Parts: sequence; structure tokens; C-alpha cells
Amino acid sequence: QFLYFIGGTVRTMQEEVFDASAMPSKAPEPGNGQNAAADGDDDEPVQLPDFYLRYYVGHAGRYGHEFLEYEVREDGTVRYGNHSKYRDKSMAQSPSGLIKKRMTVSPAVLDEFKRIVAKSEVMTRCNASTWPKPDRQGRQELEVVIDGKHQCYATNMTSTAAEIQQLQDAEGFQRFFYCVQDTKNLVLTLMQMHHRVRAV
Repeated sequence: QFLYFIGGTVRTMQEEVFDASAMPSKAPEPGNGQNAAADGDDDEPVQLPDFYLRYYVGHAGRYGHEFLEYEVREDGTVRYGNHSKYRDKSMAQSPSGLIKKRMTVSPAVLDEFKRIVAKSEVMTRCNASTWPKPDRQGRQELEVVIDGKHQCYATNMTSTAAEIQQLQDAEGFQRFFYCVQDTKNLVLTLMQMHHRVRAV
């Protein structure tokens, strides 16, 4: 089965195991925007990695569970999964429609992920308690560890400018949105380069 990790919980998807060892055993529930570093028991301090990033977006519909997910770890490991009716010829796909890719990036590339997260201020200037909750139309999840802080966010599929402007914390959600877009574009670009470019 396919497992993935969010907020201290292992959830079942399909076909592959995503090892949860990179993250602490205790973490806040997605969507509350709490700092996990302060949530553990005093006798059992939570050991956070220096950096961790994971994003998931998906829904269950006519074609089953369709999702996109990527994960970036402090050791430079980047993993990407995509299950969709859409057929992308640039990435090998199993008969089930599931794309699974993995690569290792340099410290310089890892620093770029950290720069994107820091510049977005998603760790400090988002009030996720006012955001729309995940619903039957789908959900987005963002989990980040950086500078000793651990944040988990969960919301629905809100993504258009008109929808965002209607939110109570429109500015905070925009920070979340642009952080997701920038990190996702970087992951997709790296994956395409890594798996398509051949060494001379």
C-alpha cells in the first residue's frame, strides 16, 4: 500500500511506503497552524529535522482518488507522486495511472526551497484557523519544518483570486498559495530535468 505522513499520522493511499522517520512522532493536527516544537511533553522533547516540506492536494471523484504530492527532506531527498487521469508523457506512468519519482538534490537547491519558504512568511503570518476546511471537493495540506518551527495547514481547494479575496485571512492564504506554487514549480522542473536530460 501507499502510505504518506502528515502531522504525525500515517495515512493509506496506494502501492508504496513513504517512510515517516524524517518527522517527529508527535505533531499538531493539520490546519491549526501550531508550532510543534512547543507541543510535546516536557519529559519527551520533540526532535525536529532541520528542514522538511510536504504538500498534498487531492480529491475523490469520478476517476477515483486523484492527487499530487511531493516531499523534500533535509538530506536532499525529493519525492513526487501523482495519480490522475491526465497522461503526462514526460514521466513514466504505471497502468494504474500512478507516477512515482525520487531524486536527491544538492545543498544549493535545498537552500532554494528554504529561501522560498522563508520569503513567503507562511510560517509566521498565516491564520489558518479562519481558512476554509477540507470538504468533499478536495483538500490541500502543507507541512513545513524550518528554523525549529513546525507548521501544518489543511484547507479546501480554494485557488482562484476571487475566492481568496473573500477569505478573512486573504493575505495569509495568499502567502500559503504562493509558497505552494513556487515550491511545486521547482519540484516539477527538477523532476523533468532529472528524468529527461541524459548525460553526454
